[in-house]
Amino acid sequence: MLRGGPAWWDALILALGLLSAVLGVLYALMEHDLKRMLAFHSIENIGIVLIGVGVGLILAALGQPMGAALGAGLFHALSHALFKALLFLGAGAMHVGHLRSHARAEARRRGGRVRLRRRRGGR
Repeated sequence: MLRGGPAWWDALILALGLLSAVLGVLYALMEHDLKRMLAFHSIENIGIVLIGVGVGLILAALGQPMGAALGAGLFHALSHALFKALLFLGAGAMHVGHLRSHARAEARRRGGRVRLRRRRGGR
C-alpha cells in the first residue's frame, strides 16, 4: 500500500525522525521563554511521528504488519495537535496576565491612577 519508493527512503525517514526528536528536546531544554519552548517541543513531537512512520515503512518493506507503528505515529500527531493548541492558549493567557500585572505595577510606581483612587477611599 505504501510501497513504491526506494528502500533507503524508509531509513531516511526514521533517521530524520530521530534527529528531529533529539534536537527538539535539546533546544527545548535550553529555552526559557514558554512559547519558544513549546515550539521546540513541537519539533520533537514531529520527530516522534516520523519515527513511527519510518518504523512502519521499514516493517512494510520486510513484509511484516505495519499497522501498529504507523497507527501509533498518526495517533500521536492527532493527540499532539489537540493538546499543543491548548498549551499555546494557556501560554498566551499567562503572557497577557503577566503584561497586565506589569502594567499595574508600573502605574503604581509612577503614582498614576491607582494611587489617586486609594487617596479618595476607593479600591
